[in-house]
Amino acid sequence: IYFGVNVEFLGHPLSSTVHAEQFVVANAALHQELGLTDLVVNAPPCGHCRQFMNELNSFDSLKIHVIKEDLSLRTVSKATLLPDDFGPHHLGQEERLLQTQQQGHGLQLPQQIEHLQDIGREALKAANQAYAPYSKCPAGVA
Repeated sequence: IYFGVNVEFLGHPLSSTVHAEQFVVANAALHQELGLTDLVVNAPPCGHCRQFMNELNSFDSLKIHVIKEDLSLRTVSKATLLPDDFGPHHLGQEERLLQTQQQGHGLQLPQQIEHLQDIGREALKAANQAYAPYSKCPAGVA
């Protein structure tokens, strides 16, 4: 089980917000998950998150459970959320988010100050696991 929360920034546009759905996917990716099966949310995902989740390798089968006012769950499918989706397959992109954690972008560390080597290796590991099929600009932080 992975958790996600909204992270909002006072005085910044909504586009600067990290949405809970994005947060939970990033959390799963950091734990080297290769797919998601179920997602429970307190409201239907916004359009931005629906499109974001369309990048997931498991989105076609992902069950999204929305908590209703009576606290019961309503399960919705990709077809309900994105009836006429536009996704990676429209762009000829075969790679999907969470498809594999072994991206291996071939990045290497430059010579470093000795006390930063461990954190540098962790940042490099994260960058080599980055999902950046469109920009081809993987990045990682530690």
